[in-house]
Amino acid sequence: MNNSRQRQNEKKDESAVVGRTRNTECPVIVVGIGAAAGALKSLKQLFAKMPAGHGVAFVIIPHPHAPSENLTVKELRNLTALPVVEATDGMPVLADRIHVMPADKFLNINRSSLTLHEPLQFDGP
Repeated sequence: MNNSRQRQNEKKDESAVVGRTRNTECPVIVVGIGAAAGALKSLKQLFAKMPAGHGVAFVIIPHPHAPSENLTVKELRNLTALPVVEATDGMPVLADRIHVMPADKFLNINRSSLTLHEPLQFDGP
């Protein structure tokens, strides 16, 4: 194979891996962020200049014992241009969106959808 043809094939392989065309309904990357009490300042620094169109979905997981007023969907909406939604059962994980887990639920991602369920009760650690 000549060098120019080999370079063309390498470019095709690179574009397939990098994913230059992004499908907003199936994000390439999902970033989960655990947020303890007082995390709003850090989230503000992260999302203040975050541009849309990068193809990344964010899932915010608040600390289960943090006061709910510390991290609300409304407060996060004021920090970023990205859409911020409270996660619901069966909601698709979408790129360029921030999904916030409700305080009284556990969350999983199953086949590009969020699934919510009741927290498990434990006696002991």
